[in-house]
Amino acid sequence: MLKHVIASSLALSALAVPAVHAAENDTSPRFYVGAATGQSKSTLENSAGERFSSKNHPLPVKLYGGIDLNDYFAVEAGFSGTTGKHEFDKRLYGTATEPRLQARALYLAAKGTVAVSDRVDLHAKLGVAHSRFEISNAGIHDRKIDGTKPMFGIGAAYKFTEQLAGTLEFEHYGTVREEGYKLRRQQLQAGLKLSF
Repeated sequence: MLKHVIASSLALSALAVPAVHAAENDTSPRFYVGAATGQSKSTLENSAGERFSSKNHPLPVKLYGGIDLNDYFAVEAGFSGTTGKHEFDKRLYGTATEPRLQARALYLAAKGTVAVSDRVDLHAKLGVAHSRFEISNAGIHDRKIDGTKPMFGIGAAYKFTEQLAGTLEFEHYGTVREEGYKLRRQQLQAGLKLSF
């Protein structure tokens, strides 16, 4: 895990050096913060190999912040999780209680932006995410699974003003495999970004 973090940090530093050099004439850093949400969906696989969806859909939330090094490059960090746990039908999973799954991730990414017009930007992110999955109420299947994996994202922003923009993004935080489990976090989400 440490090797992944170190390699990703070095790659992000290498990407940021040209951006910092290009931004040297701009003495005022531009910071931004944002929040986004979307539709949540989660699936589990039972001992028979059948996949089934959760009974509920807790609200996914992403909170993030970053610094624009110039008009084209930024560095961003954020948290992605849900306001509750995904619940599954115990009859389908073969347990005495309703299994629950909670997933969240912390990420650090380099972000490249291209202006399509005065109001619309397209962007892409590449970085590293540390994800945690917690399965509870599943008897012997209860466990906590962590993994640090490469992450990527693509999206668009529409500027309402110079400070406020609406965003639409798809982000994939990596796939974690452990002891027969294959867990992934990915999210399509809409939100608001505030620059200052």
